[in-house]
Amino acid sequence: MAGESLTHGWIIDAYGDYDRDSMVLWLWNERGAHRIEDPRVVPTFFLHASPSELPAIRRRIEILDGVREVRDVSKRIALEDDERKPVLEIVPRHYRDLRGLAHILDSNGGYVDHRLFNVDLRFSQRYAIEHDIFPMGLLHYANGVWRAEEEHFALDYPLPGLRKSLLDLHVDNPAGIPRMQDRLLGARVDEVEIDGDEETILKEIDTVVRSKDPDVLMTDGGDAFLMPYLAAKASDLGVNLQLGRDPDRFAGVKAKSYFTYGKIVYKPGQYILRGRLHLDRGHFAFRESDFAGLAELSRLSTLTPQEQARLTPGTAFSAMQVNQAYHDGCLVVWKKNRPEDFKDAENLLRGDRGGFTFEPEVGVHEGLYELDFSSLYPSIMVKYNISAETLDCSCCTTDGLPVPELRYHLCTRRVGIVGRVLKPLIERRRYYKKMKKEPGPLQDVYTGRDTILKWTLVTCFGADTLVPYKLNGEYYIDRIEDVVNRYLPEKTGTVECKDELRVFGFDSHLHSGEKRVAKVMKAESPKELLKVKIQGNRELLVTPNHRFFVFKGAKEFEVRMADELRTEDLIPVATNALWERTTSATISLDGATAQQFEDVNQRKTVFEFLPVISIETTPCENPYVYCFEVEDDLHGFVTADGTFVGQSFGYQGYKNARFGRIECHEAINAYARNILVRTMEIAESHGYEVVHGIVDSVWLRPTANADPIEKVREHIAGSIGLPIELEGRYKWIVFLPCKTTGVGALNRYYGLFQDDEFKLRGIELRKHDTPEFINICQEAMLGELSLASTAAEFREHIPKAVDILRWTAKCILDRAIPVHQFILTKSVSRTLPEYVVLTATAAALKQMEKRGFAVEPGESVRYVLLDARARDSERKVRVAEFLQGDEEPDAWEYIRLLCRSGQTLLAPFGYTEEKLARMCEDLSDISIANRPEQAITIQEDYKSIGESRSRARGGVGYKKPWRVVDEEEMANEISGDL
Repeated sequence: MAGESLTHGWIIDAYGDYDRDSMVLWLWNERGAHRIEDPRVVPTFFLHASPSELPAIRRRIEILDGVREVRDVSKRIALEDDERKPVLEIVPRHYRDLRGLAHILDSNGGYVDHRLFNVDLRFSQRYAIEHDIFPMGLLHYANGVWRAEEEHFALDYPLPGLRKSLLDLHVDNPAGIPRMQDRLLGARVDEVEIDGDEETILKEIDTVVRSKDPDVLMTDGGDAFLMPYLAAKASDLGVNLQLGRDPDRFAGVKAKSYFTYGKIVYKPGQYILRGRLHLDRGHFAFRESDFAGLAELSRLSTLTPQEQARLTPGTAFSAMQVNQAYHDGCLVVWKKNRPEDFKDAENLLRGDRGGFTFEPEVGVHEGLYELDFSSLYPSIMVKYNISAETLDCSCCTTDGLPVPELRYHLCTRRVGIVGRVLKPLIERRRYYKKMKKEPGPLQDVYTGRDTILKWTLVTCFGADTLVPYKLNGEYYIDRIEDVVNRYLPEKTGTVECKDELRVFGFDSHLHSGEKRVAKVMKAESPKELLKVKIQGNRELLVTPNHRFFVFKGAKEFEVRMADELRTEDLIPVATNALWERTTSATISLDGATAQQFEDVNQRKTVFEFLPVISIETTPCENPYVYCFEVEDDLHGFVTADGTFVGQSFGYQGYKNARFGRIECHEAINAYARNILVRTMEIAESHGYEVVHGIVDSVWLRPTANADPIEKVREHIAGSIGLPIELEGRYKWIVFLPCKTTGVGALNRYYGLFQDDEFKLRGIELRKHDTPEFINICQEAMLGELSLASTAAEFREHIPKAVDILRWTAKCILDRAIPVHQFILTKSVSRTLPEYVVLTATAAALKQMEKRGFAVEPGESVRYVLLDARARDSERKVRVAEFLQGDEEPDAWEYIRLLCRSGQTLLAPFGYTEEKLARMCEDLSDISIANRPEQAITIQEDYKSIGESRSRARGGVGYKKPWRVVDEEEMANEISGDL
């Protein structure tokens, strides 16, 4: 680089060049992107063993070919350590030697005697923390020296004006779904249209990208289909397609094809370009918060935008902890395996409890206030200094801070790493949450930053994951959703499993056996999950930070998050089933359907380690995700296809997290319970009745002599010492009953604030598989109810809301609704041969099979139900991708679903599904020409937005006239699920 103008800018990309053993960074300023190469960087790692053994270990290391140098140094190896300890610093000869050397040394120590540190830090992250710089931050560079021009944790900062281009392809799809072998018909880069034969199109794409020279190349489904499709075509035709600024291996990847929802896709790995950002608009961070949120997370984590876009906010938090540990002079352990501390029965019972919940009063209530703690769980960790190294510390055994109900204490002499990392994040969130409400040119930027910071760590499976289990002496295979819903039918959270529910798993010696389930977990799902496909048609749908066991050699496993998996990683799979099935029958188990095996014989299981074929993001079709927690090590269980996977632990509870500890999770919940009880007591002392309370929120009804709500809020905030906000006052709110018991459901309600915003939880609008016409009807019904200002007026508007439902039923019967509004989305729970009865889903799978597409368990199919009673798959349903537009849906089957959605809203007032269905039998008084006013509003809104409103999920943000703005979830609902 030459000239002062080139020394200021923002780092947009950084990576290690394994061929030249140097770091490459791309600095962007108004004159463009500039390449900086730094050959001085030598990544190292550290080994700790008994001091008496270090000299001999050093001699053995120095003779290895891949070692350049070994140094004797002293470092802190644990956060709780005050003193440095002697360690060996190993300098590899080449960048690519580092991981191999680490595995050799770990093996030489029997995977126990040698503790290794700083092995798996990303090269870009190493460089950033060693030079005290960060991506997307304004920097100065001169003579090989970097200097930050702004504070790392600045709240307001400029963003580089990166040039963006959108790449899209036109692919022939004669089967109705694009496939890898289909012909490339054309392409488009922004406004530039490209056509010709396939070779011409590929060459022109390369030319146009070089000419436009965008800093960001955006795609839709780029990692899943577009980029691998281009790679395969370029490789087959011998075209040198370079989409990055540096030469890359884009065209050298061998293609692998597989089917997933909507199309045949291929994904051997992440398609990260060099010197140019490839951002798939479906990536979690980019889709949830746009570039402003992605840049925020990249600055905080020191991971480059391309890396961070493909990871979760939870991974970013781990990266922030690593950065803090480095600045504290502490090494980062490679493989941590800290088990849960031993507890006697009394302390186990005290500790194994979740957040506090208060059963709501079913029905409509008016004038309630809702108070919410802002980021309750993170705030508890900061306020009470909860971290792995501060809980039960050795320095405060007599004067530490006691944890309510539990026999733990917290350190009062040092601040833990979790608190130091979380505190600036909480402060940032509060600032952005405030600023995004202020009109101005940066409102969207603040919204993006706030959105990305609200996500916290939840690790679970998709609802349709099949798991074998034993209950009351009988063996079953069922969807994990149905198993968990026996314990958590109407609420989210973690609950102790008190009966003898057992799953299959392995101990630390890899011997098979039954493992008792200690807890089950249910949490609100993120908008996207990861599909991890493993050789042998095995596929799992998991949250991006779910844990997998990866085989590393001998009997050693490395635990990785799903978004850290790589293709060819070896996953343990039981080659022989844990049981032999001789007779099976379908049974009903508390409302759920399971497959029961009458004869189950244990077999000696042999492990096989099968490679990961692909990892891709996919929309979550279910509002919840689920998991188990088993009692004994190894902490995991076997799914129905034999895959052995890790279980769910929370934000602090995962035993192999670098800086986590299960006892911290217990302490956080103990404080949360104490805080909510104190909150309710304070509210009652000011003349308020508690109508409902759950984890971090309370709904209060003022009595005649109640104090002003602001006085209550200030008293709670001052007494407890944590920020609590007034979410609002409701004109009215309806708490819904549990579908099975009729008592108040903990997290199913809908209400209208005084500013005419709706808050919706647990109704069809919040579900991902609801047909569009039901969404329209339910919104129209809510629109009619929103005209009410009191509970009495609400009841007066119920008949008109029912009329909207009946009018919609009339539209169904008169074929006045477009066929695409009837599409149902269903997850597949088994392979086609396993279906005994021709259900609608089985019929859809038959249609897919007939056209050459195999759908695996865990994937989804979309279809319209044509005749529920038909015994022929072609007459029963029509797969959405094969619709012609003239199909006639099964009217009465859809009216039944419509009435079920009406029951959801009106059950407290005596309107059941059966009653509403009877009211729809005679619709002679209804004319579709006389449309209800609210139905007109909603239909026009849907028409203006498009045929599918994926964001119509009902968070705070529905405002008349029903335009959807960014959904503002209760952040602590997610935190409370941890």
